[in-house]
Amino acid sequence: QLSHCVVAGYAMAMKQSRCLGGASAFLWSLLGTQCVAGLAHSMRGAKSPGLNPPDPTIIWVNEDFVQPAMGRPAEEQCFGCQCMAAFPGLWLANGTFSEEYTCEQAKLQNLIPEFHWGGPKDGKKCRSCQAFALTIEDLDYPHGMGSADNGVHNIFWIANIPGDWMAINQTAVDELSEFAPTMVVGRNSKGDLGMEPPCPNKGMHRYHVVMWSLDSQLDDIDADITYGALKSLLEAHELARATFYAQLSASRFVNLQQAGAPAPAPAASPAA
Repeated sequence: QLSHCVVAGYAMAMKQSRCLGGASAFLWSLLGTQCVAGLAHSMRGAKSPGLNPPDPTIIWVNEDFVQPAMGRPAEEQCFGCQCMAAFPGLWLANGTFSEEYTCEQAKLQNLIPEFHWGGPKDGKKCRSCQAFALTIEDLDYPHGMGSADNGVHNIFWIANIPGDWMAINQTAVDELSEFAPTMVVGRNSKGDLGMEPPCPNKGMHRYHVVMWSLDSQLDDIDADITYGALKSLLEAHELARATFYAQLSASRFVNLQQAGAPAPAPAASPAA
């Protein structure tokens, strides 16, 4: 059987993303490249039925091409027929945080997590018609899941990321801020700028990570705006959002906390 994967990937993009547009259509087109790699890995040694030498863009296999399953974007990721796709950096993998972004190994004071995204609008055509923001919050602070006296704890936010940017990281904030004069890195719940490295000391904690696409920049905000007021503005200007979750258990940090705990007070001398 002949399977020309690049063509198949393009066909999938046309068929599956008529109303996805932008980044989502791009992701579908990438399946063509991935498919070539997959078929190359699964070749069974079948010979070309006549071409000699074979076309270098075609792979001959003895199995029918099976279109891989790919779910539609969540409704919240789309604005009309335009959808956004977002990809956290390696700091958020396998449903948890890497050591470099927790109290285990975090070294930077003003820590900025890496994030990549695309859509929903083409920022190069309309830099001012959208903006982006990123928020990270602990849903189970301070006592872990199931405690009635928990609250939402803001550990990071950044807003007014320019509409033509497609990534944010430490370098972008440290070295390119002159090109984004209205971009704001906010204070976390500890009062520090940047990301508070998570370090739960009790129970299991869920972390809510949201990449926001907004219809405009947020006016008159600074790093000291309350987190509640910021969330209200984000929701009022929201075009779309991409949501991720992570978990951290206090058991992961037991040794670290014990090492940093103060030594117990000496026992009192018995009375004479």
